[in-house]
Amino acid sequence: MSNEFLARCGTIFLTLFISGISLASEEVSFKDDLLPHFVYECATCHQAYDPHGGLVIDEASTYVALVGVPSLQLPGMKRIEPGKPEQSYLYLKGINRHLQAGGSGWFMPLGTGMTPELADTLRRWIEQGAPNN
Repeated sequence: MSNEFLARCGTIFLTLFISGISLASEEVSFKDDLLPHFVYECATCHQAYDPHGGLVIDEASTYVALVGVPSLQLPGMKRIEPGKPEQSYLYLKGINRHLQAGGSGWFMPLGTGMTPELADTLRRWIEQGAPNN
């Protein structure tokens, strides 16, 4: 391989690496990036008239129902613990690691779990302090 080819590959790799870092550090919006997923994928089971796990998912009350609230399935852990995804029960349920933490039930959304993209977005939002933005 020529030095020119290696230099171009290095430049491309560096550009992709730097782009990935900037994308990962972008602020996640609860309202724009997460709430639509929760309402679309979770509200069917978590409705006000029969909330599974005592959790109601709707546009008006989801944030206050998640952030800083103890999980009913694992009371020693919050549903969302700002700054700590590995101590956030909802995140663990979405990536199917809730049983290892001492939780119970199925992973969520039921039958599929979170997509890797949604799990990453949720993790980054929690790491950013889980702001109501």
